[in-house]
Amino acid sequence: MLVTNNLTTVSLCSLLFPLRPCPEIRMHRLIKEESSYRTSSLENATREQSKEKLHMKLCSGSCHAEQILQTLNSYRQSGIFTDVVLLIDGQEFPCHRATLSANSTYFRAMFGGSLKEGHQDIINIQKISASTMSLLLDYMYGGNIVIQEDNVEDILELSNLLQISKLTDACVTFLEGQLHPCNCLGILKFADSFSITSLAEKSKRFMLEGFVEVSCHEDTGIPIWWLKLPLMKHQADLR
Repeated sequence: MLVTNNLTTVSLCSLLFPLRPCPEIRMHRLIKEESSYRTSSLENATREQSKEKLHMKLCSGSCHAEQILQTLNSYRQSGIFTDVVLLIDGQEFPCHRATLSANSTYFRAMFGGSLKEGHQDIINIQKISASTMSLLLDYMYGGNIVIQEDNVEDILELSNLLQISKLTDACVTFLEGQLHPCNCLGILKFADSFSITSLAEKSKRFMLEGFVEVSCHEDTGIPIWWLKLPLMKHQADLR
């Protein structure tokens, strides 16, 4: 009976006064929990940072696009995966319809519409030089082209035909910078023949502003009476 009472007493004491861990044990637990929390937070932060870096790396658009174009250009030069051939002045240029369409409104309309040429394996484009077409294909596949005095008119003519507006604008800007009393009339005639209004207007304005000097250049090949016509019209407009 006495043992039972002792047991009962111990049990009641345990219920009424539960054992409390010593301060050292509690401190150890707190340190362990805090350390675990910091480790988890650090891992999460590292993981998020890694995701962010990965995302930035994958989205570096200009570098990625350049690599794709370089690969496509190597495919073109090797004839890999090409699905159309441009026949220019007797020379064949294997190309990719998608790349041509992405650069040129002319090709986009041809391949995306009901034109007969759009379904042909070989497309013959006349009245342009193979050397100029080669320059434009390098531009389409690489974005680089050297515009200079001896090729600007040919590049402008072809880019205007193929409706590559950015390249056309670059040629127009180049010609505007080349305007001189000895060539402004030639540039004016060239601009009029291809209906390039901005270049034609700037050439006319340049000619009128320097009319005396322009008329002194015999190498223009233009009769003096023809030179006076724009001036007479300009004076009439002022009235």
